[in-house]
Amino acid sequence: MIRTRIEVRNMACEMCEAHVIEAVRKILSHGEARRIRAFHRRNEVTIESEAPLSESLVRECIRSIGETGYPTGAASSEEVKQGLLARLFGG
Repeated sequence: MIRTRIEVRNMACEMCEAHVIEAVRKILSHGEARRIRAFHRRNEVTIESEAPLSESLVRECIRSIGETGYPTGAASSEEVKQGLLARLFGG
């Protein structure tokens, strides 16, 4: 599993998180993402996917988030090893 992180500033609450998630979901509407989560306290959105996202998709996500009014920063990706329960139950 690949986790892509995008820095998102000025999120203050769960509603802000929902706006950011929706902005990303609009771009990744073809099943590229397995899970999208935003964290206002960590100033980031994470996208979990089976394969790495292309640079153009990440740029489109950043653009879409920016259009909602939230400034973005750096983006990075890393491979994440799943735990036993996640492998067994698809979590």
